[in-house]
Amino acid sequence: MSSAPVESTSQALPTRKGLPLIAKIVLGIVGVLLLLMLVTYGIGMATPLDHQVTKSLDLKVDQQQVYDAMVDWEQYPKWRTELVGVSAVQDPEGDPRWLEDWKGDQDIELEITAEEPGRRVEITIHDPSDMFSGTWECLVAPAEGGSMVTLTERGTIPNPMVRGMMTCVPGAKAYCLTLYLKGLAKKFGEDPPRLH
Repeated sequence: MSSAPVESTSQALPTRKGLPLIAKIVLGIVGVLLLLMLVTYGIGMATPLDHQVTKSLDLKVDQQQVYDAMVDWEQYPKWRTELVGVSAVQDPEGDPRWLEDWKGDQDIELEITAEEPGRRVEITIHDPSDMFSGTWECLVAPAEGGSMVTLTERGTIPNPMVRGMMTCVPGAKAYCLTLYLKGLAKKFGEDPPRLH
């Protein structure tokens, strides 16, 4: 008796073809982001902790008016669009001290630590997150047709990642100075501002 041929029911096991395309794309993106973070961190480690940056503004307003606006921190939210509000902070030595509530849930504490009325004020920055510390020296001088404001930031950025980002992004170190001076110009009706 002849037996009918038995058909093989076994199928070849599927061979592994590799990762799907979407997984390769995701892994590639993650790899690039990690590489960018490492490069940024490396740049931050190679960059000095301390920096100094200066910006100036010409105004058609007399020196005293400009100075008065700069030391009247309670009025800052009226002309500084980056602020939500300001509140007074008790200072043990009696210096004017306040907390700026920035848009984006960032709070920065500042204090007037030196002053030459009508001409110069030094503001010390106390950042609760310890990402930044330093001072702003604000000079107001008479100039042809009005006055010139010169802000100099002397700062320290201890976090190498933040330092790297500030170094890589053009104008980042002068960002806060520029915002402040643009707001000051707008307060006195000078838009666009004459920055240099």
